[in-house]
Amino acid sequence: MSRLEIPTPAKINLGLAVRGRRPDGYHEIETILQLVDLTDRLILEREETGQISLETDHPSLPNDEKNLVYQAARLLQRHTGSSWGVRMQLQKHIPIGAGLGGGSGNAAFALWGLNELWELGLTREELQELGRALGSDVPFFLFAAQAVGTGKGDALSPLPPLPPLPVLLINPGFSLSTALIYRRVRLVLTKRENRITMLRRFFLMGDVEAIGRHLFNDLETVVLEDHPVIGEMKEALLARGAEGAIMSGSGPTVLGLFAERQTAQDALLHLQQEHRGWWIHLTTTLPSLEDMWQRVRRDST
Repeated sequence: MSRLEIPTPAKINLGLAVRGRRPDGYHEIETILQLVDLTDRLILEREETGQISLETDHPSLPNDEKNLVYQAARLLQRHTGSSWGVRMQLQKHIPIGAGLGGGSGNAAFALWGLNELWELGLTREELQELGRALGSDVPFFLFAAQAVGTGKGDALSPLPPLPPLPVLLINPGFSLSTALIYRRVRLVLTKRENRITMLRRFFLMGDVEAIGRHLFNDLETVVLEDHPVIGEMKEALLARGAEGAIMSGSGPTVLGLFAERQTAQDALLHLQQEHRGWWIHLTTTLPSLEDMWQRVRRDST
C-alpha cells in the first residue's frame, strides 16, 4: 500500500452543555457528537525521502505547519521515528469555521491514514492520545461514529448507532472563532436538568422524534446575540418538517434532524429557492466508523 484516498467526515453536535471553566483555561463541557457523510477528501502518497508536503484547494488554508493535517503528519513522524514521508492533498467540501469539525476530522484521518500507510501498527487508543495534542475534537473522529464527550469534549463514551438519518445543514456564509464564542459564554450556576442524560436515553431507545425535540446548545444564545440569522435558519428548518433544529458546535451552521428522507429532500428544494444566500446541504448520519475505514482499505493501492 503506497496511496490512500480517505473521505474525512464532518461532525454535528446534537447536544452541548457548558458546565464551567477549567483551571487550564478551557471549558468543561458535555456533548453528544455524531458523524455525518458530508466529507472532505484527503489523498496520501507515501514518500521515501521522509519529506512531508501538503496541497490544499482552498485559498484560505495554509499548506505548511500551520495546517492541522501537516501538524498531524509531523507529530506522528516524530512520535514513531518513522523514516517515511508523505505527499498530501486536501480537497475541501466542509465549510471552514462552521462548527462541523472539518479541520479536526482532517487531522484525525491523517493520523489514521498515515498509521496505515507507514505500517506503524499504533492502536486506536494511541492515535486518540496523539490527537489530543492537535485539538479537543480530534479524538472523537478516531473513536466512533457517535459518542458522548465530556471534559474538554475529548473524554469519550460510546453510544449505540442510530439508523442513518437525514440531516439538513444550513450555513449563512460566514465563519466564527470557537475560542471567541467560548470566551463570551455566561455560565449558569443554578442546577439544571441534565439534558445530555435525557438525549442519551433517547439514543438508547432509538427515539428520533424525542431526540429532535430535545436538541440543545448552550453556545447558541451567545451567537444569536450578534447573528439573529441563526434563529431564522432554525425556524426555516422546523417550518419544513424537521423534528428538531439546533446550531452545531460553536456555529454558525444549523442542523435540522429529519425522520424521513423525502421530507428532508422537499425541505432542501424549498429552502434553496427561498434562501439563495445560504449554503444548504442534505447529509446523513453515519452509523459506523469502522465501515468507512474498511472501505478505504479495500479501495487502497
